[in-house]
Amino acid sequence: MNILLVCLALVFSASNLAASEAVERGYQVIVEEKSNPLVNDIILHGLQSFNLPFFQQKDCQFFSIYAVDENHQIIGGLCGDILGRTANVDYAWVDEEKRRQGIATQLFSQLESFAQSKGCKYIQLFTYEFQAKEFYEKLGFECIAIISNWIEGHDAIFFRKGLKLHRL
Repeated sequence: MNILLVCLALVFSASNLAASEAVERGYQVIVEEKSNPLVNDIILHGLQSFNLPFFQQKDCQFFSIYAVDENHQIIGGLCGDILGRTANVDYAWVDEEKRRQGIATQLFSQLESFAQSKGCKYIQLFTYEFQAKEFYEKLGFECIAIISNWIEGHDAIFFRKGLKLHRL
C-alpha cells in the first residue's frame, strides 16, 4: 500500500512539474474530452498554413455533399476537402435504414462531378475492413494501402479513384 502511495505522489509531482514548466515557458496544455469546433478550426488553419507552401494550390476547399428526406432530415452524406488536384473524403455515412437504396452511389456520383469541375485528378478516402470496402471497389476505387491492426485490430484500407479531367 505504501508503494502505491509513493508511486502516486511521484506521478502527481511529475505532472505538476510539467505543468509549472509550461506556465513558466508561457503556455499551458489543456485536455478536453469533447470536440471543440473553435479549437479544431484554429488547429486546422495552423496546419494548412504550414502545409500550403508545399502545394501549388494555395487554398483548401472544404465540401459537404448530403441527402435529405422529405422532412429535411439528413439521411446521408460525405464531407472532406480538395487540396491540389485531389478530393479527400474525410467522412461518408448513410443512415442504416436508408442503405441499399442508391443514396451513397448518388452522393459519390455528385462528388465525382464536383471534383472533376474543380480540376481534380483523384478522389481518396479510407475505410475499415468492416465498413464499405466492396462498395468502394464497385465504384471503381482501387486499394492503394492497407494498415493492418490500425485500431483495435481493425485494418484501415486506403482507396483512390482516378478521374477523367473535365473538358470545357
